[in-house]
Amino acid sequence: MTPPVPRHSVFVAFGSNVGDSRQIVDNALTVLEQHGAFDDVVVSRLYRTRAEGPAQADYLNGVFRARTALGPFEVLDVLHFVEQLFGRVRRQSWGPRTLDLDLLAHDRVVLATPRLTLPHPRLEQRGFVLAPMVDLDPDWIHPVSGQSSFASLRRWLTATPDAAERVVALPSAPARPAPQRPVEVVP
Repeated sequence: MTPPVPRHSVFVAFGSNVGDSRQIVDNALTVLEQHGAFDDVVVSRLYRTRAEGPAQADYLNGVFRARTALGPFEVLDVLHFVEQLFGRVRRQSWGPRTLDLDLLAHDRVVLATPRLTLPHPRLEQRGFVLAPMVDLDPDWIHPVSGQSSFASLRRWLTATPDAAERVVALPSAPARPAPQRPVEVVP
């Protein structure tokens, strides 16, 4: 008998501010589900977020939680593959992007390599990540700081005078409508 494949819990942030961001995000989430790397996918509400860095359009942001049999670097490879499918080009730090997918957490793994740091090194400093994480799991505990996602969001709100203008929850429509047609996945 084959032993069961371990399933890991992951949180992934997504964002877009180039093109039809809502359509790009919807299609990217569909591709990720169809890829087979993730199951039990749950998506947060969507948020309009003021861009940081160079002048650019606001972002559409959110987070999804899923289960996977993949390790952290394999998840990162899948996320980069999907970003490329949607035209992501890494030209400028904090610059505009068609699609941004960031692995925030992989179980309780703590990792610091040149390629990947887990949990995401700026997770607790970004309201556009914390608010959707609280939607999904307000009791998630950061494996380094020991703070819950809710406590981290409360701290960010207190420390950010213009927080209400920076991260705005969009109307409570479902985060993702059912896809009209399947999106082709290229291996």
